[in-house]
Amino acid sequence: MKSLALLVLVLWSSYAFAQNGVRLLSSSKGEQTIDKYKKGANSQYFEQWTDAKKRKLYLNYVSVPPGEQVTLTFKIDTARVDATELSVSDLTTKKVLFSSLEGDKLIVTITGTGKNRTLSISSGTTELSRLGVRSYAKQREQIVIVPLLTSPFQSDSIRTNLEDFFEAANLEFDLKIDRNFRLKSFPEDRLFRNPSEAHERYTSEMRFVRDAYLKKHPDVKSEYLFFIIPGFKNDSLGSYIVKNKALGFVKTGSNQELSSRFIAALGFSIAGIELETRPVPILNNLDWKNLSTNSRVYQLFDDYEDIPASTGLVAYYFWKENSLGNIELPEGGTKNPMQYIVRPYKRNTFSYHLQLDHFFVKTIFSIKGIPFNLLHLLTFIGALFSGYFFGRWLRRWIRNKWRFPRLFRILSLPAVGFGTIIIGYVLFLLVNLVYTLYEVKAGQIDELNGMTSVNALVQRIQSNQHPRLLAEKRLESEILVSHNETTELRQRDPVLYFEALLNEKGKTETLRLIDSKKTLNVDGIPKSVKALNHYFVIRYKNSDGTLKKEEVYNFGGVRITQNLTAKDPVKRILVFVNGYRPTSLGSDFQEHFSDIQKNGLEFPNSQNHVYSFDRYNYWNPWNQMDQRFVQHFMPTDTYYADGHFSVTTSNYRSLINFTTTSSKYPKRCEQGKKHHCYRVSSVSSRFLGTSRKKTLSMINYRSNRSGFNQRRENGRVAGRNLYHALNELPNRSKNDTVYIVAHSMGYAYALGIIDELRGKINFGSLIIIAPENAGAGKVNAAEWQEIWQYGSRRKTGKDDAPCLQDGVAPQVLAKGLSYSKRVFIPGKYYKRKGFFDSHFIGYYTWIFDIPEKQKGHLKKH
Repeated sequence: MKSLALLVLVLWSSYAFAQNGVRLLSSSKGEQTIDKYKKGANSQYFEQWTDAKKRKLYLNYVSVPPGEQVTLTFKIDTARVDATELSVSDLTTKKVLFSSLEGDKLIVTITGTGKNRTLSISSGTTELSRLGVRSYAKQREQIVIVPLLTSPFQSDSIRTNLEDFFEAANLEFDLKIDRNFRLKSFPEDRLFRNPSEAHERYTSEMRFVRDAYLKKHPDVKSEYLFFIIPGFKNDSLGSYIVKNKALGFVKTGSNQELSSRFIAALGFSIAGIELETRPVPILNNLDWKNLSTNSRVYQLFDDYEDIPASTGLVAYYFWKENSLGNIELPEGGTKNPMQYIVRPYKRNTFSYHLQLDHFFVKTIFSIKGIPFNLLHLLTFIGALFSGYFFGRWLRRWIRNKWRFPRLFRILSLPAVGFGTIIIGYVLFLLVNLVYTLYEVKAGQIDELNGMTSVNALVQRIQSNQHPRLLAEKRLESEILVSHNETTELRQRDPVLYFEALLNEKGKTETLRLIDSKKTLNVDGIPKSVKALNHYFVIRYKNSDGTLKKEEVYNFGGVRITQNLTAKDPVKRILVFVNGYRPTSLGSDFQEHFSDIQKNGLEFPNSQNHVYSFDRYNYWNPWNQMDQRFVQHFMPTDTYYADGHFSVTTSNYRSLINFTTTSSKYPKRCEQGKKHHCYRVSSVSSRFLGTSRKKTLSMINYRSNRSGFNQRRENGRVAGRNLYHALNELPNRSKNDTVYIVAHSMGYAYALGIIDELRGKINFGSLIIIAPENAGAGKVNAAEWQEIWQYGSRRKTGKDDAPCLQDGVAPQVLAKGLSYSKRVFIPGKYYKRKGFFDSHFIGYYTWIFDIPEKQKGHLKKH
């Protein structure tokens, strides 16, 4: 492998040597700090220069850490170059550098400054060669390695190999080797199923291992977590990690093999580098940049999974019961009965189960998960026969009634065909309504029979989504009870009451559910309290039946008995509402959407949960935007709501429309020169050729009200979840104040949240950044203490040029706001404007620089 890399270096360097008479031989920092990767398809990213013979040549590059000195050695072709006139200068600083000549070797020592520079080597007045100097700040990454099997290896050896390989990007690593992690269902020789080749999601096996580990080690933060496994069923697969995530799986092997697999996984995770596809696994200058400038995302979950959330209208409980109706506990009792009441997640609907035991509705086959039954087939055949006979009747009627029937008879054919399709589709939907008669809401669930493992049941139900219902109307509980080989479904009120019988040792010997209510009725509070969240109460009794104590717990298992009568604290609540989430993260916003253009993928729509952390890494990776707002508003609690929905809900109405527009829209004009972006060429027809049209006509300003309202309605569900989270005893939201920061599609979603919170909490600040379809909704500015809309300048009379407009979400004034509340991207940030850049949340740091008493300044709190 190294010999092949050396061959590439020699060939490329020999080419440059033949042309210029100067060849870069080595760097004192090592071979990896010299760019020896052939430019090829990536030539657009590499700087060119023109020599004395008017030839355009690519620069070579070298990486020099800031503050460190590196000695470079060049080979001089003394037959072509007068060595006595050699000089080396820094084109960036205009300084001549000290160099020395040792035979045919030119020695140059340079110091890393943390900035990019260009060196020039000349002989007299003739420039021979140029060299790009790159200098990246040091970054240290933490890696935790967890073996699932006995695998002897040396962490120091792996760390050294990693740092040698990533030396040019100035990455350093701390490795921590955890103890072998044993799982009963994962013997040491078990091979993992092959994951997705698209590297966009983890398999259920990987999620199971991760969740089991995190349950015992919940403090994993800001670090990469790698499991060493026996291997994959595809023996050629050495490692797997999702791009921009921090959870990896590496096949066991020797130190050298493990190092190579860690390198491949880290390169792909941090910068999307696919080393396995390259003829030589080496890095180029573009890789150095991406490894150094990409924001780190230490996320252990992929973007497709519905991870457990602390909010949701339905709380899920799982346990095993014996024949007496008691929850199964270990023999001799337990001091912690709660661990046998499994509470994995909350969701917004009950799980969905069909008991299709009638002949006509039994599933015959499925197409992309859509079930088809005999009733579907009969109605489809009926629609075809109806269309056929109606068509014959219509053609006879036309022949008898019209003077020239032939034309009308021909036109009737597509009309009848289209009508038949419409009728068939309506009948299909009507048949689907029949399924509601067979939905099981209580009792034994046949499809779950035989699932004796509670963990397996938890995973099975997690992927069970209701196909039609957005959310339940009120707080509920769902209980799934395993009895030997059967599973029973129970739907209950939000407060569950358990009775625990203690033995002489003070351990819980029996535990059973005795009731459920919409209210809390306990000794700690004088009267019943309507539950605005999910709770469970355990009444502990002595062996003689006398009540010993009564404890109240929230869904997370935290005992809140002592807090029931505590004083309601006054809180400041900050809520972030993100917009559309592209299918990848990269070094800039354009890279996000180029991924969409390549694969046409979108993430699933929001699940309408509210998280206490940046679940989708929408804010923090980009200049820590969320932390900037946190430091400004100083909230008591911070929440994140997901306003992501398909592009079909935007003004573009389809992903194809958006990608077509974004690919053809003019790039930002050169700063300081006259704009030439007001009109663009378009193809009128193959005969008339091209014509000129207004650039802004490419942007879709026509409001998609139905899409906007869909996002707003989903936001109402998130608002209900947030309201319940803010009212967990002893808290009450009436004396709290909420501050909302919404970006892009998140604006419509935020309006839905506001609809639910209105009258239940005080409104502080509403910060609207680059809203999508802002004219469709309406805000009540009078109910907010502070409200601002930030974005590109459009429809103001002094608009920015078309090339500087926000093309992702064309900007208009939010309905209900006055012009005085609209703030535009300052002119000095010219390079932060453009189709994508004007929309990118990471470029809005200037909001915090607005001086006091100037429009857009955020009040201190």
